Amino acid sequence: MHSLVIHGGFDPRLLALLVDMHLKAHVPSRYGVRLSGPEDLRAADPGAIVVMSRAFAGEIAKIAAMEAPRAELLFYSDLMSRARRARAA
Repeated sequence: MHSLVIHGGFDPRLLALLVDMHLKAHVPSRYGVRLSGPEDLRAADPGAIVVMSRAFAGEIAKIAAMEAPRAELLFYSDLMSRARRARAA
């Protein structure tokens, strides 16, 4: 997310939730947005969840599917691959 915010101009305040189960224990917010735990997903009932981490994608996807079963699960790495292919075409 850091690169998206710093280099890509992404405004994380557009997010309904910013979930990080590990970082939340150390800091209350990131980029001006309060950090939430995965347990907050159920009440938020998001339409989509973007998984940013490649290293923990499987673990995150499993938790997200349990907490927000109706949400579309998108992987950042897949989104970037699609964008690169579209740009090359």
